[in-house]
Amino acid sequence: AISFSDDPHGTVPAVNRLLSYFRHCECQHLHLKPSDVGHDSVGHFAFFHERFRDTLWPLALHWLRHGRIPPGLSSALISLPLI
Repeated sequence: AISFSDDPHGTVPAVNRLLSYFRHCECQHLHLKPSDVGHDSVGHFAFFHERFRDTLWPLALHWLRHGRIPPGLSSALISLPLI
């Protein structure tokens, strides 16, 4: 999961609660500040806006291709226990 500090709905507790429903799998939660990826704001649904095509979408693509977050963002990773 990817969440942003300026998202009033996708807070860390809310996203972690959502991920807790995915049992018997490794879950990772990447929690970023918009400034971590060169933006002033992202919000809740804006990740899917085309203006983030070159900055945010590659984060998800990298994870899909390689099964890990891109280098340099590990400090924002919240690992959750296997349930």
